[in-house]
Amino acid sequence: MSAFERPLREIPPKQIATALEIACRNLNRHFRRGLLPDYSFRQVKEELLHVVECSTTWEADSEVSEFIDFYLRAEDTEVLAELEATGEEKALEILTVPEVLALAGEEIAWSVQGILPVGGVGILSGSPGLGKSWLALDLAVEIARGGSWLGQFPCRNDRVLLIDEESAEPLMRLRLGKILAGKGISGDGLNLFFAIGGGFNFSDGEALERFRVAFRRFQPGVVIFDSLIRLHRADENDARQMAAVFGTLKELVRGFNLTVLLIDHHRKPQGFGDSLQQLRGSSEKAAFVDTALTMNRKDKRLVVEHSKSRYAEAVESFIVTITDSAPGQTVVAYGGSAEAAAAEEALASARGFILKALQGGEEVSRQSILEKGKEKGVTKKAIDLALAALEEEGSVVREDRIPEGKTKGRAAFFALQKSLSQSAPYIGGTGKVNERGASGE
Repeated sequence: MSAFERPLREIPPKQIATALEIACRNLNRHFRRGLLPDYSFRQVKEELLHVVECSTTWEADSEVSEFIDFYLRAEDTEVLAELEATGEEKALEILTVPEVLALAGEEIAWSVQGILPVGGVGILSGSPGLGKSWLALDLAVEIARGGSWLGQFPCRNDRVLLIDEESAEPLMRLRLGKILAGKGISGDGLNLFFAIGGGFNFSDGEALERFRVAFRRFQPGVVIFDSLIRLHRADENDARQMAAVFGTLKELVRGFNLTVLLIDHHRKPQGFGDSLQQLRGSSEKAAFVDTALTMNRKDKRLVVEHSKSRYAEAVESFIVTITDSAPGQTVVAYGGSAEAAAAEEALASARGFILKALQGGEEVSRQSILEKGKEKGVTKKAIDLALAALEEEGSVVREDRIPEGKTKGRAAFFALQKSLSQSAPYIGGTGKVNERGASGE
């Protein structure tokens, strides 16, 4: 390391930033070529910090440390490209089985429990006007205060930067005020900050550099980008161009130890069964992110589906509500399990269908009810659950018998309780008569 000490001593303090960049580039080249086999990345950084302390008027404070950390990591792409161009082999780290198992044994830290891992990249997508920005802003507030998103998902307290290239400042002021009022907090001391219309763009080197400087000084832990389509000039349908965009994002994530959430729009409706395929443009988006939340309106409900989860089992789809609880107050809330709500609604629909089918007073076979239900879009599962519930509560009665015109093969017949003749109780499948005169089965 002493080879870099003399040049640093000879450079005036005002030029130290350039000198550090040069030193970091050289160190990184040595490190990547395997010429520093006895040093880890941390040791390289510590050695350079020591050089700075001994050779310049700068102190090795957090700002300098962040500067060095950034350049040692940010130059990786350039260094590796140079090595490939010159035909030199780069050092390859080989891990043993115990080393891999030791890595796998580390606990995953969560920015949002079960949804967004620390150091990961997530995406929240939905059609325009569904409320994605409301959800993202609500999430930002909860992370910034170490709360619980929607009252269901604990958040790690962190410094949050929301970069908004879609909304104007008056709209952001209005929304933030309503969200804070809905939570009953003032926002004073909240670890949440904004860059509204600052010109951030992954495809613009000059704009990126301005934000790199801001990241070094501000040191956010979580960055929310709203929305992705406004943050690059690439063709979203071109996998290579989008891979370049995400390569730049990965550099920022690793260089500044960021956790990122991207807000994105769905493609136009095309009948996709897989919600992850609703992401507009290239499949590179779905491949790149660690976690994906897709937002849709289903049966008048806003449903969020955890479409992808790289680090843990996906959370169950859930309903969200966005309501103005009072003038100047907006509450974003958890509305329960989407699957449970859908099952309950399907059961209620099947129940109504069955009662209507039996309203003539005649016995109707289960098979006939299923066939008519299929025509109306009522599932077999929902019909059987509804029949069991109606029989349990005594609204309908069931008889298992051989259909007329056949000599074998028993079938279930149902009728409304009030239409059943009480003078001749019938015998069900077990041959026993229960207290309702119905089958004991």
